[in-house]
Amino acid sequence: MLLTLPTELLLRVAAGVDHEHDLNSLTRVCRSTHHILSNYLYRRNARESGSSALLWASYCGQIETARKSLDAGADINALIPGDSALIPPLSLPAAQGHKDVVDLLIAVDGIDADTTPGGSPSALTYAAANGHAAIVQSILDSRKANVDAHDRYGRTALMEATMNGSIGALQVLLSCAEIDLWQPDGSGNTVLQHAMALRDPVVSRALVKYGKIDPDLRIHDETVLQMAVHYGDDILVAILLENPKARSNARANLLILLPLAARGSNMKIFELLLQSHSDAKATIDDGAALLDDDRRAAIALAAEAAASCGNVKAVHYMVESGITENADHILLLAAAEGGQLEVLQLLITLGIDVNARDRNGVTVLAYAAHRGQSGIVQAVLNHTETDPNIEDKRGRTPLFMAAIAGHAEVVELLLDVDNINLHTKDHKGLTVFHAVCSHPGLCTYGGVCKCQELVRILDRLLALGFDPLTTDSMGCTPLHVAAQGGCVTVLQYLADKLGTVDVRDSHGRTPRMYAAMYGNAAALLLLARRTRIEYLEDNFGNTPFFVALRNGYAGLAGHFVKRSPAWLLQRRCRGRGPFYWAARISDDLVRSLQQIGERTKRSKFASLDVEPDIRQGEQDRVGERQPWDHAANAGWCTICMWLFSAEEQKYHCEECDGGTFLMCSECFEHGQQRCADEAHQLKVQQ
Repeated sequence: MLLTLPTELLLRVAAGVDHEHDLNSLTRVCRSTHHILSNYLYRRNARESGSSALLWASYCGQIETARKSLDAGADINALIPGDSALIPPLSLPAAQGHKDVVDLLIAVDGIDADTTPGGSPSALTYAAANGHAAIVQSILDSRKANVDAHDRYGRTALMEATMNGSIGALQVLLSCAEIDLWQPDGSGNTVLQHAMALRDPVVSRALVKYGKIDPDLRIHDETVLQMAVHYGDDILVAILLENPKARSNARANLLILLPLAARGSNMKIFELLLQSHSDAKATIDDGAALLDDDRRAAIALAAEAAASCGNVKAVHYMVESGITENADHILLLAAAEGGQLEVLQLLITLGIDVNARDRNGVTVLAYAAHRGQSGIVQAVLNHTETDPNIEDKRGRTPLFMAAIAGHAEVVELLLDVDNINLHTKDHKGLTVFHAVCSHPGLCTYGGVCKCQELVRILDRLLALGFDPLTTDSMGCTPLHVAAQGGCVTVLQYLADKLGTVDVRDSHGRTPRMYAAMYGNAAALLLLARRTRIEYLEDNFGNTPFFVALRNGYAGLAGHFVKRSPAWLLQRRCRGRGPFYWAARISDDLVRSLQQIGERTKRSKFASLDVEPDIRQGEQDRVGERQPWDHAANAGWCTICMWLFSAEEQKYHCEECDGGTFLMCSECFEHGQQRCADEAHQLKVQQ
């Protein structure tokens, strides 16, 4: 009966159908109903169902359905109802690869190929991300899409093609003259950074080749060429080096990139860089010698980089090819610095001179000994050509360097060597015994305590016949050295061995004087308990109390006054009292000294007028001075034991005290005793 109804009545029946799927079923009853109701169904879908037919057809690639929907008035920019992605019709076939549907839709007037509510990717971006190069070309040919349109993350079609390795789409996009290669995404990264981060050589090469990338373009802190070297892509490096700008910057590239290449495993890049440098040299007349210097410098840096990071392959290549020339010591020291035992053994096997020295005369054995690298020390000692007694420019041997750093294991290794020289002295006359005693032990500085290791070394040295009273060029014994800043355990050990702490150097100073100068409170307390001389003076009239005070150590000054308040009444150091010298340093030191004095019960101090001394000291003050910083040691005045600041002017005698004699400008101006011989020439030293 339904089939016999007139068309107008059938359309009225269709209008009364509530649900679209029921209407669709009615339409498919027979050819007659389909012919009559099909257009009505599409018009109703466009009007009441948000053009869902067009969206479905676009996604499934049904071009006829899509065409009918458009003819029925479907919205070309419709969105799927309730879809959080908010994807318009054009994006659906672009993502799925339905080129015929894309061509149909892109030709419709009024289509918006870029706007995506909610920041979803555009149709061009979907096509590029999924590698549909032909669709990308169609969209670009329509001139209706912005090639640099970005999504909510700031990513463009070019970025998505790069990140997904879509080479075909990438090439099509790069052929577009309007494309912006350097537009950053929301994180500030450009397309080239995305390519490099993926380490996809094919993508990177395509970008560089078709995008005509400048090899010196800087992205953050690296150039494109640096990034290619860093990622070990020799083909990309070769492409970049073909750029004329790369050849014009061959010098800078070599110095920066060759060490970077030496850290990697791709030696072809290393060869490419050297060849590029040679090609550049062939085009320069006046700068050829300069380029040779650059080459040597770059190879030295590369050798150091390869050896220190343990790149055995690179080290072997450089040594075997002979390009390292006279850089043997660089390779050895770099291997030691990086603790690269395998590299060191390779170098020895290849015949590198294990006794090679750097510009300071330091050998790899001395360097490793100072760093406590027992494995490397043993490997070098196993080589028959090794000389364990080579001195550097300061006269220090590997044994001395191990001792001064407190590395007991290394010291033991060196002492077991048959021809080791035990009794050498450095430029200051310090022996190995002195060196051990100078180590702080780390008891008071944090870290692992080495006190017992130091004592073990001293026991071994004494057993080998060392004299604990041996002196340096100033007559200082190991006890003097330990008092300056060494380990208190070592100081106690030496005091027990010697039975006294009152030994004097060539200037009449005991260890207590040096402890006061360097502010070593723990050492000073130990020495104070064992000394037999309270009011000690050196050859220049200095006392421990005044030395501590003049160098700004309020706590140490208080220690002396507590033991004997009479110190406050003494006038030394050019006839000045303690309050004058305290005022010369700082107001805080004056207050500390006054508080110390007020706690004493001596009537002599109560009646003591210190104001004139304080006023004169403040008048002579040149800026407030803090107690000496051990990390910025600039020496000290041999006459008054004043510790110099780094910028302070001083006078130097190259002959007295083994060349260590220094005098402050104040002692010089006040006509104090010069040095051992007044005929000596004092030179100004900044």
